[in-house]
Amino acid sequence: MPDLSAPVRVTWELPGDPSLAAALWRRLVEARVLLVEAHVSGRSLGGLPGLAAGLAAAGGPRLSLLGRPDPLLAALEALGPRALAQAEIRVLGPFRPEASVEELAAATHRMVPCLWSDPESLPALGQALELAAAYRLGAVGVLNPPAPAVPLGPEDRARAADLWRRSARTGIEARVHDVFLARAMGVDTSAHRGCQGASTLCHVGPDGRVTACRTLPAELGSLRSASLRQIWASAIRRSVAGELSAVPAECTGCAEAGACRGGCPGLAPAGGRDASCPGPVGPEEAGAQ
Repeated sequence: MPDLSAPVRVTWELPGDPSLAAALWRRLVEARVLLVEAHVSGRSLGGLPGLAAGLAAAGGPRLSLLGRPDPLLAALEALGPRALAQAEIRVLGPFRPEASVEELAAATHRMVPCLWSDPESLPALGQALELAAAYRLGAVGVLNPPAPAVPLGPEDRARAADLWRRSARTGIEARVHDVFLARAMGVDTSAHRGCQGASTLCHVGPDGRVTACRTLPAELGSLRSASLRQIWASAIRRSVAGELSAVPAECTGCAEAGACRGGCPGLAPAGGRDASCPGPVGPEEAGAQ
């Protein structure tokens, strides 16, 4: 993998301070990041004017907005027509046709019901699929969870696979970040290249702290004291990226190790494989996972 001068994709917990939100957005624009997923919560509503001011300038990353229905509605109102026209709206549960969900569906054709890939959230996959079908949405998303994250067990994957088989509608895509869950559901994982944390991806906290990803808070630096390009050029970032891209030693001999590369390091003991991994497989089982 080439050593990039900045990440391609950033997940961001929008801060509640508008000045800080505007300053962090400028840092992302300066680094020429391609994609930013901004998580909007009740605590971050105060920061929306800062983000709106940044979006008013020309250029900048492609934006998606992640959150529950009410904060997302507030975000759309604060950010204006550009966000409505360009941002993908990733709505977290509750997945019921409440007034706020109705308004979101009417406001944009780019809405995707999303949930975290953890034992608490995953049972709502069926409701997310029903919502997608009701509003003729093109996809549902199952996202890597924020730290501290709980790995999925075999029963969690089996239930999700059953929900997908029973509830999936023609034309609805499942975007599943967990490689082992995706395999259980029959979702194509051929594009999976292992952990991208600190390589093509990073996470920015509401205080500007930069970490490898939202599931693995390995600290890389702070946008309050350095540019993202400076952080990306640092020895710390390069070291973390190297560690996360390596296949864990305990995966030696597994026929699938080259494809899954040990799964998500944020769900693994230090230096080990993803705790949600169903276990090493032999050559005769490869491709059936």
